[in-house]
Amino acid sequence: MKRLRIISIAVFSLLIFVSAVSVNAERETIDRIVAIAGSKVILASELASQMQMVAMQTGKRPKNEQEVEKLKSELLEQMISDQLFLLAAEQDTTITIQPAEIDQALD
Repeated sequence: MKRLRIISIAVFSLLIFVSAVSVNAERETIDRIVAIAGSKVILASELASQMQMVAMQTGKRPKNEQEVEKLKSELLEQMISDQLFLLAAEQDTTITIQPAEIDQALD
């Protein structure tokens, strides 16, 4: 009887622990959408990657929060523009390339 009670308490405690951990895990934001361009989404992590790439390529780092926000805004606008351009290109079926053109480009 005592053994059953101890096992019941242990299982109950384990269930409470697991449910508390899963509730915290559900609340953790992994990524978020910062823009939607047509049917494509742009994630915060993609924007952050672009910001890092620009900083590495130019060797310039924003000096204050205002410069960070300006860079973020400019890059996001460019990423949206790029996505819309790609979507338009995917829908444009008037472009055709002949095998001879491919061969000529490769030569």
